[in-house]
Amino acid sequence: MREEYKEDYSFPPLYSARIEDLREWHVVVAQCHRCRHEGAVPPARLTGRFGRHERLLEIRRFLTCTECGNRAMNMISVRRQRR
Repeated sequence: MREEYKEDYSFPPLYSARIEDLREWHVVVAQCHRCRHEGAVPPARLTGRFGRHERLLEIRRFLTCTECGNRAMNMISVRRQRR
């Protein structure tokens, strides 16, 4: 079953957002450019790997799809967890 998340329009624009801007109710959703597979990445996992000050758009180049292995042109978005 695919989890649904609500768009978070109160979050800063992705071009300026950093990992430290994420709150406990945020979920970073990565989407594969090739197969359109989506997966949620917990903010704590991003902080542990990249540190708090990394821009969210900069981490896109490190994303690898767990379905097809694609690493090119993957996308991310920030959404709110369901209550």
